[in-house]
Amino acid sequence: MAGFTTDPNRDPKFRKRWKIRLALSPAKWGDEEAETTATIDLMDEAGDGVEAEVVLRVNDAEYALKTNDKGRAPKRVTRLRLGKNKFEAQLKDAPSVRDTDELDVEPKLTLTASEPVVGDDGVESMVNVTAELAFRPIKGVDVQLILDGKKYGAPKSTEDDGRAEFKTSGLTKGERRIHAELVGTTVRSKIMTVAVKETKVKKLAQPLFRADGDLGSYNLSVVALYEDGSFAAGYPVRILIDRVGVPTHPQEDVIDGVLDETGRLFRPVMFTTRECNFTLHLGPYEVKIENLAGPARRAPTTAMPDFSDEEPTGFFDAIRRGARLTQAAQQRERDARAKGGKP
Repeated sequence: MAGFTTDPNRDPKFRKRWKIRLALSPAKWGDEEAETTATIDLMDEAGDGVEAEVVLRVNDAEYALKTNDKGRAPKRVTRLRLGKNKFEAQLKDAPSVRDTDELDVEPKLTLTASEPVVGDDGVESMVNVTAELAFRPIKGVDVQLILDGKKYGAPKSTEDDGRAEFKTSGLTKGERRIHAELVGTTVRSKIMTVAVKETKVKKLAQPLFRADGDLGSYNLSVVALYEDGSFAAGYPVRILIDRVGVPTHPQEDVIDGVLDETGRLFRPVMFTTRECNFTLHLGPYEVKIENLAGPARRAPTTAMPDFSDEEPTGFFDAIRRGARLTQAAQQRERDARAKGGKP
């Protein structure tokens, strides 16, 4: 290649004509907090890559690097500051051959709060805070909840999915202002107002959680009401997915949503493992659906008793007997399909 050189001791008067370029990847949260990849490209006066010693300065740190035969030197930089980070790349012993850049590291906090309900400790609201950087969850950072301008409880660390959950209780009538802060930084969420209209707020009743389908393809449904019979509209819902035998993925194995105006939520799910479990988190309740069969495993055969010879003794007994017969027929149909035969 014309003009190409690998001689780091080239005549200094020519080295002054070289150019250095610094490029930074978007900040992300890794195993060592916020990080980026800084890439240095060094070119001679002809625009060809040059192998030489270079210096990378990041805030108060300095790294000695050497470009390869293409003139490039990448460097993974970890533990970046929150806020602005200053970067400078320089050809060693040539202060005029330099390039600078800045990288903003600004985690984002988002906050959601449920409608206040009456719990064991008075009026309560569940608050979820999510920390993320460049749309990726931040694990293991401490989050402080602020209620009406004062710290509420102790800080909590975010989980694998970047979330921390707080339970606020004893809320008094009026508008309660809530936000979250990242401990040790100036990062904070937007302020959310939770209206407590009266001290006797509706209490959530036990929700209904069911799965309809077969062999790895199911429709999950959630129905929730307040104890007075009204719909629990707008209530936040979380469903955790446990694909038996497969490691849990914090982003793919979580379903978040809110109940619609009729207090319902529907979600289709598909899985290829032998079995799958689902856990509903709704307010103070935790409801499980376990051992749903996947396509890799024949649906479990459950011995269903034969109720055909029973004689109903009353109206409700007849209803119950009919339901049991229907359940038995459906189970036999699923078993037949799993064996490849006809029901």
